Amino acid sequence: QTDITSQRELETRASADRERLALIARHVPGVLYQFMQSADGQLGWFSYVSERCEAVFGVAPGELTSDASAVLRRVHPQWRDRLRSSLAASAVHGGQWRMEFPIRRRDGADRWLLGTASPQRLDQPGETGGTAWFGYIADVTDLRELEAASRDKAAAEAASRAKTEF
Repeated sequence: QTDITSQRELETRASADRERLALIARHVPGVLYQFMQSADGQLGWFSYVSERCEAVFGVAPGELTSDASAVLRRVHPQWRDRLRSSLAASAVHGGQWRMEFPIRRRDGADRWLLGTASPQRLDQPGETGGTAWFGYIADVTDLRELEAASRDKAAAEAASRAKTEF
């Protein structure tokens, strides 16, 4: 017989930690995620994605963990290659990934997202692993519209001043 009390305590603590993370992630307005990519860059998957992905992408978490391309299909076609290239550059150089890109949710709404993530190489001794990104994606559509309105207002005020001076 083996005493498994300490093993059970570790499992209980790990379960409580997972529940705490899920509760925190539910209250964050954007999507928390861990995205993994194979060393050859051909295969990518979400090992973790918060529940908010449904509100942001219009895609359920279970769908994303089984098919990461579900997000890529939401990205506007002319932006897909840019997104892939920026991730590839981040993987090669190990630099922070940051990109704004448009998506179309399943409900037909066009939204702008800002993704940021920190990459981590997954090299194992004797082999090259892949890359893991730990990140956050936020919907910045309202912010972009506010900035555009501010620029339009500033241009109108400048035009009004020019007219008055003339």
